[in-house]
Amino acid sequence: MTGKERALRAIWGKQTDRPSVLPSIDVAYAPECIGRNVGECFRDPKLHAQALMGALDTYPEIDGLYVNLCLSDSHLTRQTNGLFDDGYGLHWYVPENDVGTVKAHEIEELDDPRIDGETSLRFGPLETFAAIKPEYKENYLIMPGITGPYSQLVFMMGLENVLIMMYDDPEGLKEAIGKRVSHAIAWLDELITLGADAVWIGEGAASSSVISPACYAEFVAPYARAVVDAARQRNIPCFMHVCGNIVPAIREIAATGLSAIDIDYMVPMALAREHCGENTCLKGNLNPMDLLNRTPEEIYGICREIYRQAHGPMILGTGCLVAPRTPKENINAMVRASKSMASQQ
Repeated sequence: MTGKERALRAIWGKQTDRPSVLPSIDVAYAPECIGRNVGECFRDPKLHAQALMGALDTYPEIDGLYVNLCLSDSHLTRQTNGLFDDGYGLHWYVPENDVGTVKAHEIEELDDPRIDGETSLRFGPLETFAAIKPEYKENYLIMPGITGPYSQLVFMMGLENVLIMMYDDPEGLKEAIGKRVSHAIAWLDELITLGADAVWIGEGAASSSVISPACYAEFVAPYARAVVDAARQRNIPCFMHVCGNIVPAIREIAATGLSAIDIDYMVPMALAREHCGENTCLKGNLNPMDLLNRTPEEIYGICREIYRQAHGPMILGTGCLVAPRTPKENINAMVRASKSMASQQ
């Protein structure tokens, strides 16, 4: 059974030879597998793809990895000291050896016509996924990401502005978020054309650490559900990633109809199962700091406990992104734990 077959069967709740293992390896960790810096891979899709393939070469027994948020140099204008202008209203800072962050937003009002326009968010993931060689896509579940409608607007306007608009102009904010749905679905269709077997929707800005469950239900869920429905119509399984402790909003998240949910390490896996039902695939939820700092034997035991708590369709993964300098033997311990549970499938 290939890694891709194992992961896809796990998503659909079908029997596998052993638990699927898919740690959240992305551009924050993969570059060190080929001796390159994070910043250069964050801006260069071809180099980013090489780093991801290098990670799979380093860990051939994991089942896949993520294409996360990144940029494309072909759509950037370099300024000074790591600053870049993307031409769509965002000014980025990309350090030499870390992922990029938005430093300034030109869009401040909901009636700005750029709200319904292009963004730089999709170019990097699309070009990176396109540059991954076919043999890797055949054997591993390489999941490219789509920034969800709500989080797209947060990138475009800034979190503080969006939070203010929830109270000052909620109807205008919902109209603006709604405009991003068609862009997310177009992004989905482009990924399908490139051969994506599954996608994940990133709504990191919708964490329960930032907005209330009521705000999630009003400003995030309807628009995420539209994207999930589009994926279902295209028979593409869809993950959702929302950062942090999602327990307050977990029922709303599950109700969007997702095939699978990323469970952060802050959320007990047994509690996630209780709230999400017996058929939803849960992915997670090993603490990346444990993966970085604990011993392989400790990781082995933690992974077995996560599997026990999940009690249903699951993919053994990390509760957030794999941290740089994570020991190789600890990631291999995740695979070893999976193999030890093969008879329980």
